[in-house]
Amino acid sequence: MQKTAYSPDAVDILYAKIVEKSITTPLKVIIQECHASKSTLLRKFVKRTSVSPKTLARIVRLDYLWTKIKDENAVDYQSLVFDGNYYDQSHFINDFKSIVGETPGYFFNRNLNIVKLFSGRSDGE
Repeated sequence: MQKTAYSPDAVDILYAKIVEKSITTPLKVIIQECHASKSTLLRKFVKRTSVSPKTLARIVRLDYLWTKIKDENAVDYQSLVFDGNYYDQSHFINDFKSIVGETPGYFFNRNLNIVKLFSGRSDGE
C-alpha cells in the first residue's frame, strides 16, 4: 500500500485531456499541453492503455456522437459530421467503420434498442 497519494503522470494527464477535449481540440495541441517528450509520452500511453492517443480520441468522438443520437429515431449524418468535427461525411464513415467494424448506414438500420442494450446505455443515460 502506498503511503503517499497517487500523483498523476503525463500519461494520466494526456488520457484525461483526450476524454475532456478531443471533440473540439486537435490531438497535437492536447499532446503539447502535457509538457513531456512526445515520443516517450506516446510510447508509454500505448503501453499502458493498449491504444494510441489518436484511437482513444476517435473512440471518444464516436461515443460523444452516440450520446447525441441515442434517443432519436432518425440519424442525421450531416449533423453527426458537423458535431463530431469531421472534415466531411466520408471522413466520418471511414472513422466509424474503423472503430465499429461496419458502416454507419448498416449500423443505424438495426433496431437501435438492441444497439443501446449492447452499448450499456439502455437505462436512460
